[in-house]
Amino acid sequence: MVYEHITGDGISLGDSEAIVVGNSKYENGAAVEIYENGAWSAKKDYPITIRGVRLIAKNRHEVYGFGGYWDYNWGFISKVYKYDRLIDTWTEKQDMLWGGHAANCGRIQYQDRDTVLCFGAEGQEAHMSAFDLGDETWTNLHRTAPAPPHYGSAIITLGTKLYRLGGYDTDAFVFVNTLDIFDTVTNEWEDTKTLPVHAGDDDPYDPIIMTLQVVTKN
Repeated sequence: MVYEHITGDGISLGDSEAIVVGNSKYENGAAVEIYENGAWSAKKDYPITIRGVRLIAKNRHEVYGFGGYWDYNWGFISKVYKYDRLIDTWTEKQDMLWGGHAANCGRIQYQDRDTVLCFGAEGQEAHMSAFDLGDETWTNLHRTAPAPPHYGSAIITLGTKLYRLGGYDTDAFVFVNTLDIFDTVTNEWEDTKTLPVHAGDDDPYDPIIMTLQVVTKN
């Protein structure tokens, strides 16, 4: 890779292509790289210095960056930016309705719309909102997740369900091992589950490890 990334996010764009956003060595922005044609190349910087941004690809050419937190004071933010790969440009969009809280977001079909569901923090409540990828507007779902918001939860969408796995409790300073499932058909949360701990895991509640558990079990 061109830069050394720290606490960034990366996603596949299909056909052996990927995009990565990380704060790297920058003071006034974050480095962006795309893997294509067998090599990494630097692209237009992310508009702000950020860690923990959540990337969601609409297609191979349009990518959204949701929330994250400021590098210098760990303040969670609610900014949303859209990257146009064809012209190598980031454009600011409407802010998230709730604080970003490391942007716990996942793309899923919701009420027959191509949607990004996000959890934002207000105190110890994780409020839900929906970002429509068609008209790029937010809707308050007037629902809260069954557990408090956690930093860096892993979000997986499978079929009609969205899974929120673990994360880091910034009050207790520990990883959590909860699994919350939202059913987009019933529009309700299932009972909170506890994930198993596997012997030998250094951080068994780490969202990355928990993501692998869900993917392999389904």
